[in-house]
Amino acid sequence: MFERGVFPGMVADGESVYAYKSEAYWIDMGTPAQYHQLNMDMLQGKCKSLLCNAKPASLSLGGNIHPTAKISGSILIDLECQIEEKAQVCGPVIMGRGCRIQKRSVIGNSILWENVTIGEDASVLNSVIASGAIIKAKTHLDGETINQVAPDKSDKK
Repeated sequence: MFERGVFPGMVADGESVYAYKSEAYWIDMGTPAQYHQLNMDMLQGKCKSLLCNAKPASLSLGGNIHPTAKISGSILIDLECQIEEKAQVCGPVIMGRGCRIQKRSVIGNSILWENVTIGEDASVLNSVIASGAIIKAKTHLDGETINQVAPDKSDKK
C-alpha cells in the first residue's frame, strides 16, 4: 500500500514526492471488486487495451455454442468452451479456456477463469469465479468471488 506505507514514510523522512496529472485510465486492482471492475471496463472500452475491441461473442477453436443459447454484449470466450441449450451469456463476460455453461444457466457481467462449470438453471451475475470451480445446479450468485475450490466430500463414505 504505497499511499499508506511508502509515501507517508518518504514525506516523514524529507524525501521528495511528486505527482503526475494524467487523464489516462488507472485503477488499483488490489481487491476482487476492483479486478472485476477493471476487466469489465476493458470489455466496455473505458480504457485502452486489446480487450477494448471485444465484439459480440466469437467462438474459439474447439468450442460449441448451442443454437438455442442467447449470447449478447461484449464477450471474450477462450478455447474449448461449451454453452449448452437455452443458456444465456450477457456481456460483458470473460470466459477462460474449457468453461462449461450448462442448460438454461445465465451468466452476466462476470469473469470465469479456466475450466469453470456452471450447473443447469444456475445464474452467475457480477461475479468472479476461479479456475476449476463447479457451481452446482440452481445456484444463484450475485456479486460473489469464488477464489478457491473446496474438495467435494459428497462421494466419500
